[in-house]
Amino acid sequence: MGQMVIEKLLKALYAKNNVSAPYAPKSHDLMYLAQKINLTVTETKKLYLNEITRFNLNSRYDDCKREFSRKCTDEYTEEQINKIEEVKQWLEKLLKGEN
Repeated sequence: MGQMVIEKLLKALYAKNNVSAPYAPKSHDLMYLAQKINLTVTETKKLYLNEITRFNLNSRYDDCKREFSRKCTDEYTEEQINKIEEVKQWLEKLLKGEN
């Protein structure tokens, strides 16, 4: 769900910044969407966006799901939730026009 939240926020930013053509690209790749918006993204956030993008793939396909579920320890999950929350707050500020 975290990947979906970030994807929808990026697509909302795309629509906000492209009023004449507000339909965001049909992609789940978060860095690709950020590039289409011309966001300035730190190296840390690039890593986060690329990692969060993989959640979409890992939750879709059975082989990936099994492998991914083994990786999802409590510690790993908490770390990823914190990253998603950090990116979410950043994007929400951008949507509100805050820097």
